[in-house]
Amino acid sequence: MACYIVICEVEPSTEFVATVKSYGTWAKLTPLIYAVKTESPAKSVRDALAEFVGDDRLIVIKSGTEAAWRNVPENVSEWMKKHL
Repeated sequence: MACYIVICEVEPSTEFVATVKSYGTWAKLTPLIYAVKTESPAKSVRDALAEFVGDDRLIVIKSGTEAAWRNVPENVSEWMKKHL
């Protein structure tokens, strides 16, 4: 199961957030950045979320094998330790 960092260029809509939450295991990292854990490939996550942002707006779905962070709220840091 992959954990993806989801970056959206604009403030996410209610539908965007609902779709993020539908993956079951998720965290809001910043107002424009989420993390989701799913069996779905990155392209499927992108396509599912892209319909809720404008055609000319940036959306990035990224997974990786290494992570580091600072100044993250404790509850989000704990989520990231567990899922990233």
